[in-house]
Parts: sequence; structure tokens; C-alpha cells
Amino acid sequence: MSKVELVVIGASAGGLDGLLTIVKELPPSLPATLLVVMHTNSSGTTYLPDILGRVSRLPVKFAANGQKVGHGQILVAPPDFHVLVSRSKLSLTRGPRENGFRPAIDPLFRTASRNYRKRLMGVILSGALDDGSYGMKVIKEHGGITVVQDPEEAPIPSMPLSVLSSMQVDHVLTASAIAKIIDQSATRDRTSKAGVMKDRKEPEPQHLDTVTQVKQMNDTFGPPSGVTCPDCGGALWEVSEKGLLRYRCHVGHQFTGEALDAAQHDAVEGALWTAVRALEEQAAMKNRMAERALGAGLAMVREGFLASAKDSHRQAEAIRHLLFSRKTNEPSDALLARTAPGRKRRVAAAKSRKPAARRVN
Repeated sequence: MSKVELVVIGASAGGLDGLLTIVKELPPSLPATLLVVMHTNSSGTTYLPDILGRVSRLPVKFAANGQKVGHGQILVAPPDFHVLVSRSKLSLTRGPRENGFRPAIDPLFRTASRNYRKRLMGVILSGALDDGSYGMKVIKEHGGITVVQDPEEAPIPSMPLSVLSSMQVDHVLTASAIAKIIDQSATRDRTSKAGVMKDRKEPEPQHLDTVTQVKQMNDTFGPPSGVTCPDCGGALWEVSEKGLLRYRCHVGHQFTGEALDAAQHDAVEGALWTAVRALEEQAAMKNRMAERALGAGLAMVREGFLASAKDSHRQAEAIRHLLFSRKTNEPSDALLARTAPGRKRRVAAAKSRKPAARRVN
């Protein structure tokens, strides 16, 4: 028998409304702590604690390094820091980005699950791509409760749908119902199965030399894949567990398949724009050289420089045209928001892949 003492919540684009609903409906006497990770710009400032504090009857503040988890509070991951759970304390780290984010959802979920096990609840709200899917599997394997926001309510349902397509969760709920299940799970004992967790401990990022880290990754996952890390250029190891595909480099950058695809898309676009800039600068330089050749009376040399400049300009225009004419199929939050008409089809497809989870309206 156990009660939930810690609730970890992951949200991204479109998740604020659901988060506000949950926080607003929680009682001030809640005997548990909420730890919230919302994807933010690492270099920016977030006022999320202030926003949540306006509706919450529980105290809301940023998580602090070395802070005890305690009860009856809401802690928010600060910008540019992963939040990790170690026993009953928190640690903040500027470790490698995961799925392109810092703070990311997965580091919080997997470290919390190893310390709280059955006393943990994981919640995934609205967001794009699939950060949090692996963390939810780890929570489930340790006997914790897994909850996703109903994709039909989520403004951007990709994160809930990703979890539903990779595992059978305990509850698919509206935001209001999530608040109720949090209160119930924190105040009532429940009987839960221990889960089936592998004994293998995945290497976490640490201050070791490259040779040692590569050896650890080889011993754990075998040889690396032929794909390189978009963040550091190192080799990526491919990890496939129970239908969920992940990629990890020895430095610690981690990606799900969708996140890696998005990062590679950004890398390709960046390389193409770099090529446009280099070619246009080359064309401008050749034109200046042509002017100097004309002043020196070197007509033939001038013609050669002009032809070369024209060729560089033509190549730059071709790449620029390619960039502007590319189909808008990149997996960004904004584009996913505009694909709302296809939401019901995606929800139905995800639910058909796994046995139906319990749903409370």
C-alpha cells in the first residue's frame, strides 16, 4: 500500500492552460509536491511561478539546488537547468540537452522514478514531439502512476499521443480530472504492482575522459550507429526498448526518433543558409575583383571574374529558392498547431495501437 508523494509534470506548447487548471483545482492541504518542467527558451526568462501562483492555493516557486522535496508545494524547473531527483533532494544541472531542451522532461522523470517508485505520479500535458515518452516508461516500470492529458483536449496533442502509442498508461484524463486523481492518489493508499524494471543502469553524463565514456556506452549498448549527434558531432548509440527508439551520445545528449529528426532538419537548414551566405559573399568579392581588373585594363580577367560572380550568385539563388519552396512539414509546435483538423485521426490511430487506457472525463 502506498500514497503518491511526488507528482512530476511535463508540458510544452499549449500546456499552460491545462497546467493552470490542474494547479487551480488542487487543495491547499495536498500532502504531496508537484515538480513541473515546461519547455522554455534556455536563454530567456520565465514567469511561470508567478503565473501559476495567481491561481494556486499552494506555494509556487522555482526549484533550487539541494532543496528538499517536502510536501504541499509546487516547484518549477528554472530556465537552462535540468532538474534531477536524488533521494529526497533536488539537484540542478546544466547537463547536455535532451530532445533539444534544457530543462527537459525525461531527466526529471527517470531520476524521480528511481527514487520514489510507487510513490510517484507522472503527468504529460500538451506539447509537440515526444519528450517525456521514455521517462513515462521508466515511471511505469518502477510501479508509479502514469497519466496523460486527453489528446482531444490538448491544443497540441503530440506528446500525449506519443506516450499512448508507446505504452499503456493508467489514466487518460482531462486537466480537471488530473487534479482530482492527484488529490486522490496523494491522500488514499493504493495497491500497485512493482513493475518490471531492468537491472541495467544506463550511464549518466559525468566528468570522465572520452575513452572511458565511449567504453561505457559500448559495454551497455554495443557499437555506435552510423548517425552523429546534431549538438556535438559525436557518434550516437541507438537504443530500442519496448517499441521506443532513442539515440544517445557519450557526452549525454539524448534524442527520441522524432526529436533527432527535428534536430537534423534544423542542421540541414542551417547548413543551407550558411551556403547561401558564403556564395553571396563570394559573388560580391568576385565583382570587386572585376572592378579592379577593369581599372587595370585587364578586360579578359574582368570577364572571368564577372562570370565567376554570376555563377556563385546563380547557385545562391538556387539554394535560396529551395529553402523558400520547401514543404512546411517540419515538426515544430507552430506547424503542429495548424494541423488541428487531423487531430481526431491521430488520436484514433494512437488508441488503436494499444489496449484502451482508462479514461475519466
